[in-house]
Amino acid sequence: MANQEQLALLKQGVKTWNQWREEHTDIQLDFSGANLHSEDLSEANLSEADLSDAILGRASLSGADLSGADLSGAKLGNADLSFADLSGANLYRAYLGKADLVSASLYCADLHDADLSKVDLSEADLSSANLYRANLDNANLSKANLSEANLSEANLSEANLSEANLRGADLSKTDLRGADLDQARLVETNLRGANLTGCSIYGISAWDVQLEGAEQLNMTITPYDQPAITIDNLKIAQFIYLLLNNAEIRDVIDTITSKVVLILGRFTPERKAVLDVLRNELRKSNYSPVLFDFEKPASLDVAETVRTLANMAHFVLLDLTNLDDVIPGIADDIVPRCVVPIRPLLLQGSHRQEYEPFRDLGHKHRWVLAPYRYKDLSELQSSFQEKILQPIYERVIELKQKKPLKIFIGYAPKDTIMLDALKTHLRPLERAGLIESWDDRNIKPGAEPKKEIERHFSEARIVILLLSPDFLDSDACHAIQERAIERYEGGEVRVIPILLRPCAWQFTSLKELQPLPKDGKPVSKLNRDEVFNEVNREIGNVIQGSG
Repeated sequence: MANQEQLALLKQGVKTWNQWREEHTDIQLDFSGANLHSEDLSEANLSEADLSDAILGRASLSGADLSGADLSGAKLGNADLSFADLSGANLYRAYLGKADLVSASLYCADLHDADLSKVDLSEADLSSANLYRANLDNANLSKANLSEANLSEANLSEANLSEANLRGADLSKTDLRGADLDQARLVETNLRGANLTGCSIYGISAWDVQLEGAEQLNMTITPYDQPAITIDNLKIAQFIYLLLNNAEIRDVIDTITSKVVLILGRFTPERKAVLDVLRNELRKSNYSPVLFDFEKPASLDVAETVRTLANMAHFVLLDLTNLDDVIPGIADDIVPRCVVPIRPLLLQGSHRQEYEPFRDLGHKHRWVLAPYRYKDLSELQSSFQEKILQPIYERVIELKQKKPLKIFIGYAPKDTIMLDALKTHLRPLERAGLIESWDDRNIKPGAEPKKEIERHFSEARIVILLLSPDFLDSDACHAIQERAIERYEGGEVRVIPILLRPCAWQFTSLKELQPLPKDGKPVSKLNRDEVFNEVNREIGNVIQGSG
């Protein structure tokens, strides 16, 4: 119980109290369990005092000397402790919710199990303080000195730790979800088993950080007023941000390109489930997803940023859903200057204009795969490996090995003379290893014709159709024509029709495609060599645009 004489003297005012204290430095102060609610104790000398279980809610302790004081179990909610000296104080299980501790000194203070929810500790000195299991959710610790502090198993969710000094601090198993760590100093900091999900880490300084077992998901490396870029690895966060702002260092990106996958899209709260599926499926395959969200208005050169991220990634997933306003910029300024596979995704039922540009881009650039349309979240997840990752793996190999572009030629048997003339013109490209043409005369004895035709047709990146009355009359040629249009509309192949002889091609599914020769006259009425040389140029344009 509190010493009633000392308590009465304290309530006479700080000036009277401090004068008495100077004269009685050897007397033990006992205010245990005292009710000092709303008392003005600013600049009071309470060093070494026993204030355990005291009620100090809304009390003014600004500038007070509480060094070495026992405040265990004390109720300090909404108290003003700004500029107070709490060095060496015992705050075990103390409640400091919404207390003002701006610029307070808590050097070596014991705050383990203390409740500091929403407390303001900005610029406070908490070096070597014991905050084991302390509750600091939503606390303001900006610019605070927490060097060598023990914050193990503390709750720092949503806390403001911007510009805080955490050198040598122990944050093992600490909950830092959603915390602001912008420009914080993390040198030799122990973050083993900590949860860093959703942290903001722009400008962070991280050296010799211990991260074994830490949750490092969706951490933002850009300022709050710029489009969000998130990453799952604290140690490479500085490096990635440096890459975005330093052209010279980008030469070393090969060391990370095998793991990083860039996700582009606009992930509003309603679309967050899609983002979660993409991230989780990528993580299952040991990839590190990096998100660029177009939700926020751009305040920097977005195209340059996305191009840099894309070209250091292993591949890119582009969710086209709800991206109407930025699709032209992506199609014109980003895709043509990328050299990694880009797999567009689109929710069925979305606007057609979100899909159309990427069908044409797939014809021009080898790294752009056909958009994958999924009907719902379940289908996206169940088909991720087969329909999204597997085609990307195949395209990665194709780009790395610079495999020849496969060409399928559909023709009627009566047009074999024209076919041979065309293949003669294609021979230089084949010898150069740029193309590999195929027609049904290449079927080997004993092979099943239908299976061989389907296999080579499915692998082709260019389909050449030799149009003539006999071609249009053939059921087999009609089937190839319809499949070619289907793949063309899906952005999978480039279709080049060649008008050999006059025929009613305008009344077929080919009516939207302009055959060669471009003047509309059939090959039979022109110089055949000139026409087939024009075909070579068209194929050359495809190869040039394919990287």
